[in-house]
Amino acid sequence: MLWTITGLVFLILALPTSAAENVSDITQPPNDTTNWEEVFKVMNESGMSRTDEPGLGLFDTILRVNARERGSGLGRSDTNVFLFEGDIMLNNETANTGSQGTGRGKRAVIRDRRRNLWPRNINYVLDRGLRGAARRVIASAIKEWETTLPCRGSWVDVTNSRKPRSYMHFFVGGGCYSQVGHVGGAQKVSIGRGCEHHGIAVHEIGHAMGLWHEQSRPDRDSYVRIVWNNIIPAMKFNFQKQTTSSVNSLGVSYDYDSVMHYGATAFARARGLTTISSKQGHRTLGQRRGLSPKDKQQVKLLYKCGGTTVKPTKPTVCKDSTSHKQWCIESKKLSFCSNALFKRYMIQHCCRTCKPKPTPPKPTGCQDKRKQNSCIAWKKLGYC
Repeated sequence: MLWTITGLVFLILALPTSAAENVSDITQPPNDTTNWEEVFKVMNESGMSRTDEPGLGLFDTILRVNARERGSGLGRSDTNVFLFEGDIMLNNETANTGSQGTGRGKRAVIRDRRRNLWPRNINYVLDRGLRGAARRVIASAIKEWETTLPCRGSWVDVTNSRKPRSYMHFFVGGGCYSQVGHVGGAQKVSIGRGCEHHGIAVHEIGHAMGLWHEQSRPDRDSYVRIVWNNIIPAMKFNFQKQTTSSVNSLGVSYDYDSVMHYGATAFARARGLTTISSKQGHRTLGQRRGLSPKDKQQVKLLYKCGGTTVKPTKPTVCKDSTSHKQWCIESKKLSFCSNALFKRYMIQHCCRTCKPKPTPPKPTGCQDKRKQNSCIAWKKLGYC
């Protein structure tokens, strides 16, 4: 698998293991219904069941919709569908056996990069059950993907034509979900009741194009912290990391803003609890506008559509020098970490103890167009 976009945001390559195999060591309930009944119960008891709550993040919306549809007993069950990581469609039987057998579930992971990437002029079908709002967000999401990957050409609506061998089949299923990568045939992308948002449609198409969730990257622990005690116990298996043998970020650094990223409260066992937090200051996780710049860069690399490969960014390791450990602790008590005279030395030798705030990256390609003195004067007047 490869990373591409994230939220997983992974692009998938020719690899020997499937997504479910990477989480087989974590206990999970016997079936999808049990999972979502527990999630719906928690959400209902904590006042988190509304899918139209103001300010609700993209992935939290997906989870609330899926919990209502799959765990309340009142929605669509979509028999034989197991949702991995909240919205990735696996075969139910395969998910419960750790993906050791053969069958449809195995195809959730792209094994042959050429065969499992979508060809030019992607075909799609709009199911008759889709209403106006769903059709509009699907159309806008397709437009964004067309614009991002112009080398793949225009997408083709074959709803009223003879069906080709493979196409995306948009329909009203039990929630918001999709398979990962091009698997062939009528590939399901569910835009169910409550999923009618541009960002959600972009996200689910992202899975179909070959993307996993960003926070499952092998290097995620350098960027985010998983608060295991705040997660609904039955759903902890959804937070397993992928391995470096499974995914490749294509050299694009971790993306907090990816449309494929979990929100900060994904699968929380109570309202207000954080399940994922940034290690680099306060950062909003994910967004619902659409593909982020890094999302676009990665899918362009995956589909060889004009992306530029970059060297991966390794996080700076913040630790105390071995010979200074006790001295660092005592010096911090004397406020040396913030003292202008000692600060530079302290950061160099006592980084872990002083915990300096990360320096925000400087914007690239940003220059003053006016004379420098003018810009400085205007800034002092508060015009910035």
